[in-house]
Amino acid sequence: MIRHHSSSPHRSRATSRQSSSFTRRRYQQKIFLIAGGVAVTALFLWGLSGISKLNSLAINSVEVYGTDPAIVTQIQAAATQSIQGNYIGLFARANRFLYSRRSVVGAIEAVSSQIERAEVTVNSQQALVVTITEKNATAIVCGSLPDFENSQLTIEEDSRCHFVDRSGRIFEEAPLFVGTAHKRYYFPDMKEGVVDMPQPEFEHLQKFYDDVRTAGIPVQAILIKPEGEYELYVPYGNTASSKELSGTTIVYFNAVGDISVEKANFISFWSSMLQEARTKQQILSFDSIDLRYGSNVFYRLNK
Repeated sequence: MIRHHSSSPHRSRATSRQSSSFTRRRYQQKIFLIAGGVAVTALFLWGLSGISKLNSLAINSVEVYGTDPAIVTQIQAAATQSIQGNYIGLFARANRFLYSRRSVVGAIEAVSSQIERAEVTVNSQQALVVTITEKNATAIVCGSLPDFENSQLTIEEDSRCHFVDRSGRIFEEAPLFVGTAHKRYYFPDMKEGVVDMPQPEFEHLQKFYDDVRTAGIPVQAILIKPEGEYELYVPYGNTASSKELSGTTIVYFNAVGDISVEKANFISFWSSMLQEARTKQQILSFDSIDLRYGSNVFYRLNK
């Protein structure tokens, strides 16, 4: 005899209801835990936000040192503006521990091209202390051709002359004065106050200028011409110490070869010719000197 067993429909429905109820409770528990976690996190962030805005932690003033008084107010305004508001709407930017030093420095350095760098700290009086290091002029660059009177270079400033820093970047207009305290370059191709010259080229010219002067050759200026060609100007007169110059020697060199070799050849040549002139009690007076042909230095004497 074969017996057939069938499961009870009541038992199946009860099991299904229990399973559904269990799943629903688990889901509700998860929602509760998530909601609780969000609430705790929000409460925690709200608490931190409140702490970040405490007066005892706030930056309440800006002090500026080491720069022109004329731009102090602008620097203070830029620094103050950079720490206004909150991070993600919660944490105060003007907090002594949370302020962005990079943002503050960037805002300050944008105020003036005279600023080389800015150092920022917060002191015990809750003041943002800004110490400015200004750029030093390493040379004057004039966007014009040199001016000669009777073969003598005349040094005069105009609105086309600017101070440049050690990287060759213009940072302010040069005042109108006469003198050769700064190294001087004439760069007629300069447009709208921009020196379009690679930094390595400028550094090589600076080195050339310095070393030639150190060797006792009284350089007045250098003309920067297209395609790496240069002219260097050296005054000559009745005596080495004469203040009334009678003319200017033009020295030709270029960047096609090795500028350091041209410089060494020039210094050696000048020293040798000066010694010979002194021995013969003659006045050393060149019309031009050409250094562009390797170890051969070509020159023309004034008659």
